[in-house]
Amino acid sequence: MLSKQPLVSFIMPTLNRPELLQRALRSVANQDYDNYEAIVINDAGQDVSAVVAEFPFARLINHERNLGLSAARNTGIKNAEGYYLGYLDDDDWLYTNHARVLVDALSGGYRAAYGDAHLQKYDMVLDVSMSKDWSKEKIRDCNLFPVCCVMHEASLIEETGLFDVNLPSHEDWDLWLRISDICEFIHVNEITCVVDQSLPDRMGMDSNLMMRGLALVAKKIVTREREDAINHRM
Repeated sequence: MLSKQPLVSFIMPTLNRPELLQRALRSVANQDYDNYEAIVINDAGQDVSAVVAEFPFARLINHERNLGLSAARNTGIKNAEGYYLGYLDDDDWLYTNHARVLVDALSGGYRAAYGDAHLQKYDMVLDVSMSKDWSKEKIRDCNLFPVCCVMHEASLIEETGLFDVNLPSHEDWDLWLRISDICEFIHVNEITCVVDQSLPDRMGMDSNLMMRGLALVAKKIVTREREDAINHRM
């Protein structure tokens, strides 16, 4: 019997971390929501087919060459079948309430939602919320929430475009900004996932990469606001 609940597609890029991918997929399998799929995109890393085969709800797509995080997520989005999209990088993981809480929030007439996250450091999960209250003004100053906190209607991508493959970092913030031009996010004040910052090779450790991405997104914000100002004068 098919579930009457909307299908949620989790977009899961991975690169050379099969044990962490298995943990992430297990967290999806443990959801107390019963209609979901996972699109695992192996960005030209080591073979993870055996890991993905453990989870019947997961589909594996292999990149022949490394294209980067944005391109991997875009591949997943293009192959997703869900009404809603969620995001889960291989080093993060979900609590059992994640899909249910966010789908419930979206059923109230919103098109995009986010919850809160715990922070994992040094093999310890800290009682720290990594999301902030929603404000269209604040989202232009900084990224308010990690990517794993978000769920939105898949159809929004048709209006905003995909992740920007030219950004070396902050590509998620850039997409949230474009979504915020179309609709408001609803903030669910409930912790539903964990961001793992305990790994030595996570993207945030490369300060030069982070600063370049930050500068490029800031430049896009200025350009967008300048264009909006010109359009309002016309």
